[in-house]
Amino acid sequence: MPAYYFAYGSNMNLELMKERCGSIWKVVGIGYVEGYELVFDGYSSFWSGAVANIVKNPKERVWGVVYEFSSEDEIRRCLDSYEGAPMVYDLQDLEVFIPEKGVKIPAKAYVRKELKERGKPSKKYLETLIKGAEENGLPKEWMAHLKKYFD
Repeated sequence: MPAYYFAYGSNMNLELMKERCGSIWKVVGIGYVEGYELVFDGYSSFWSGAVANIVKNPKERVWGVVYEFSSEDEIRRCLDSYEGAPMVYDLQDLEVFIPEKGVKIPAKAYVRKELKERGKPSKKYLETLIKGAEENGLPKEWMAHLKKYFD
């Protein structure tokens, strides 16, 4: 049975996903989770700044890319080390709505286990996120939301 992974950070970037996971995944489409907010918290020495995380907020919605893998084990084998799992981030179950298909599907997403102080993402990190959002066709409003972090 396939496993779905919801990427809202740097893993939206298709080039990065190819580097990290080869060809064991495919894009299902774009979608969003209700009741969560995108934040940039903690610090990544690799990215030289705060990195994406999602936190519960009933008034918000987070857009991202849904990937299909053959199993949750494949997601973990491919991405756990990049996500610092299970120490920093861990896979959580979410319901992702895919507007194009008009369906809600269960998916996994990496969520920081412990909230950290919010910070500023690096220009390089934001550019990676935005490239991924653009190449996957995320909504213009979401693109504008991401770009405001450059300020």
